[in-house]
Amino acid sequence: MKHQLDNCAIVSRMQQACNARSDAQLARFLQETSSAVSTWRKAKSPPFSACYTVSVLTGCNMEWLLHGDKPPRSLLGKSVRANLPSIYVERFASLFSEYVEIASRLRLFSVNHETSTKDIERFGRNLFEEFVTSSTNGEFSK
Repeated sequence: MKHQLDNCAIVSRMQQACNARSDAQLARFLQETSSAVSTWRKAKSPPFSACYTVSVLTGCNMEWLLHGDKPPRSLLGKSVRANLPSIYVERFASLFSEYVEIASRLRLFSVNHETSTKDIERFGRNLFEEFVTSSTNGEFSK
């Protein structure tokens, strides 16, 4: 027996997992176009790849995304925050530190001589996490 999945419900659960209030916000979160999200709703098969990405980024399980059974605890009373792999956060922090150093050498701004590279990277990690959280909550737009 073949079980039919409801693509509209799946996309709605994806939005819920990503704290997206619209297809456009979900698209931005997944680095897709709004038309791609619209296409998922009308497609003959579910957007498995997008579901997998949402699962990885938010921690929601695929079973819930596809079938709606047993919502994840993180959706019961508190918002889900994007859980990006730490490699992205660390890479951003490293690049941020490099750019701060370059900008300082070019005298675009000055950095206190007591400020360490670790402090700059910590600031970069916080900035990245704040941006990801804010953008998934719809506070930023392209």
